[in-house]
Amino acid sequence: MEVLKNLNRKFLCKFLLLFSALFILVDSVSTLLFIDYFKLQMLLLIPTDSLSRNIVILLIRCIFGVMVSVLFIYIFSIMNSNKDKFSERISGKAKNAIFLLIPCIWSTIVAYELCEKHNDYNSSIFVRLNLLGIIFLTLFFYEQALMFAGLNKKNNKVKILCFGVGFSTITLIYNVFALCTNFLANYSYLFNKMFFVSGILLSLYVFSFTFLFCSNEFNAKVYDNVNKIPKFVKSSFEWVDDISVSFLIVFIILTYVFQTSRVSGISMEHTLQDSDRLVISDFMYKPKCGDIIVVNLHGTFNERIIKRVIATSGQTLNIDFDKNQVFVDGELLDEPYASTKMEPRNIVQRNYEEGRTIDKYGDIPEVIPEGYVFVMGDNRENSLDSRYSEIGVINEKDIVGKVNFRFLPLNKMKIF
Repeated sequence: MEVLKNLNRKFLCKFLLLFSALFILVDSVSTLLFIDYFKLQMLLLIPTDSLSRNIVILLIRCIFGVMVSVLFIYIFSIMNSNKDKFSERISGKAKNAIFLLIPCIWSTIVAYELCEKHNDYNSSIFVRLNLLGIIFLTLFFYEQALMFAGLNKKNNKVKILCFGVGFSTITLIYNVFALCTNFLANYSYLFNKMFFVSGILLSLYVFSFTFLFCSNEFNAKVYDNVNKIPKFVKSSFEWVDDISVSFLIVFIILTYVFQTSRVSGISMEHTLQDSDRLVISDFMYKPKCGDIIVVNLHGTFNERIIKRVIATSGQTLNIDFDKNQVFVDGELLDEPYASTKMEPRNIVQRNYEEGRTIDKYGDIPEVIPEGYVFVMGDNRENSLDSRYSEIGVINEKDIVGKVNFRFLPLNKMKIF
């Protein structure tokens, strides 16, 4: 009965590995063949200045995807013989780590691709979870490479178990949800379905591999080869091992406590420049006057903007466009950060009943509604912000977070 159970697990693992390889291969090759379609799709989601970089990342991901597929098929052919031959051919050789690191590099590129998209357009909690799952996959592949190369320690078994189960659970939930959403959506394409199916199969393969090859019998054969590895090789991999776990901890903090964002445009000059990289946080954040915030715009724009909070809910606002002065609760704001003056205002109509002025800038409230903030860019002459009807006052629910730190460029690092 136990033998039959092991055979079933081995068969399931081999089956999932083969189909994962085939779907990753089809996804990578089809993406390379229809790259123009993906250019058009990206153009609708990300800024034009980020398009070239994202296309290069996509091409590199596809090339490594093909390499991963070939490697998986090779491993499948070895697994299809017997377990002892598989252990003999794969494990206990440091040079095998180089080949087995290919999936690790591929998943790192996938994670970087998701990070770029995460910074370029509005992303939900599901995208963040998927990104965390890919990081788990990268660390899983790395620990797997160490195990097969005979470079692992006793705690590698625990790491493989944690990373494997973590990736499988998160990615399976995300891809099943995304696949169902795509089937129900009118804009669904075969390429999208192919990518999500490959994710589902890969997560199931990792799950089955985790429990099949974390057996004491298999690990004992691998541990026997540890002493044959040169000391400097073991030392190098151990350093990378520790750094990778530290990176995971930092990533979780930066994803769920802090986030990163990129400045697009000149509306915040000279405080922020185009393409500056920022660290933002929404942890227990309450908007205050003078804060620089990142906002999710919906509807026509569907993008992120970075502006400065001028007035918060319940505060009175009076803007003297001719004298370039802003009054909040009757007090004149000291604005050394404003780099340009506002254009003069031409009043078209004044509605005394609603207490609002209507002009070429849009409908500007004299009292900021509850749950909203009024924002402007520091480059007043070249900023589309709450003064204009296209933007208006900002719902606090649409605030991504407060800008805390600029980390790029390095010579302009600053805490806000």
